[in-house]
Amino acid sequence: MNISRFNLVDNNIISIFLMLLVTINIRLGKRGKLYTAKIIQLMCWFTIAVLTVDMLAWLVLGIPDVQGWYLAYILNFLLFLLNPTVPVLWLMYTYVNMKKKHLSRKILLIFSMPLI
Repeated sequence: MNISRFNLVDNNIISIFLMLLVTINIRLGKRGKLYTAKIIQLMCWFTIAVLTVDMLAWLVLGIPDVQGWYLAYILNFLLFLLNPTVPVLWLMYTYVNMKKKHLSRKILLIFSMPLI
């Protein structure tokens, strides 16, 4: 594994650790039951998923033959599927904070359009 892939994996592991700390802090804190806190927790979990898939996709590049190519293809497909979720969740979080109310089904459907 060359040094650039090691740095990427190292950065992803640190970022995953920080996201886990944020999630634990929200869960143990007083605001853990709030609607916005649940959106932030969901955002953290999806960020962890994106970082994990990205890290695995970079690690798979070193595997020779067809198996490595298929694995890289599947992981990159997952990465493209997961990437829009965090911005959509951020949009939902800002909407809830600005309007001070829960998301209706109509608003949820409109915000979910990039995912569909």
